[in-house]
Amino acid sequence: RYSPDGSAEFNWRMGWWVSLPDAALSARLRLQVYDDTSFGSFNADRLCAAADLNIRAMLDDALMHGEPIVKRKQPVSLRHPSYPEIDTRLQLALELVPESLALSRVCMYGKRGYELTQDQDYVLPPPFRPAVFSLVNPSPFFNYTFTKLANSMNFQAMSVSLLLPLVPLVLQFIAWTPWQWYAAGSALGVAVFLRVFLLEQRRQDAILGQQKERAAKAAEQPSEDPSQHAARRGIFHSSSASAAAND
Repeated sequence: RYSPDGSAEFNWRMGWWVSLPDAALSARLRLQVYDDTSFGSFNADRLCAAADLNIRAMLDDALMHGEPIVKRKQPVSLRHPSYPEIDTRLQLALELVPESLALSRVCMYGKRGYELTQDQDYVLPPPFRPAVFSLVNPSPFFNYTFTKLANSMNFQAMSVSLLLPLVPLVLQFIAWTPWQWYAAGSALGVAVFLRVFLLEQRRQDAILGQQKERAAKAAEQPSEDPSQHAARRGIFHSSSASAAAND
């Protein structure tokens, strides 16, 4: 929420018990990201994207060696099942710990993952989250805006400075390279560009086709009479009231 570019940090830890081996256990981890549009009510939140991760190799390693298995933070791409144009990305770290070791460690979950009372290896840094502008206390908004701008400029400056030592080597390589190599590289670059352009065009056509199909299905649905809708709502609410009374 309050993020103009859709990016934000939350640093949220979750945990659950897993019994190995378990034939009924599905070796996948389902991730779902929701947009908090209901201000706390989960039922009204909108699904942004979902993904299934295959963790069979991780479970097999834990069962075979009996030691903690740690997967460092990695980027994960998620997609919406009905809206392929929505691009959602997050970073995820996984850890599988034996029961004896898990009981001997102090690890907090959710917002308590930032507390210093837990083991040092499990203390999460507080998330760098957007802040809404307020006339009463505008400092959080300006702190977030200027800090984000400074971080972006610092990252760009570091990226450019890492390339500066390579400039003499690039100039020397250009001076020694025959022109035939440039011609072959240019032709290959044009072929790759055309390939990427055609794939992106197909993707956009597929997205547009799905949008038109959803619009056509919505237009084909018959509009219902308001009186019938009101009557149905009355029956539904009365049935709910009687069911609650029976309980």
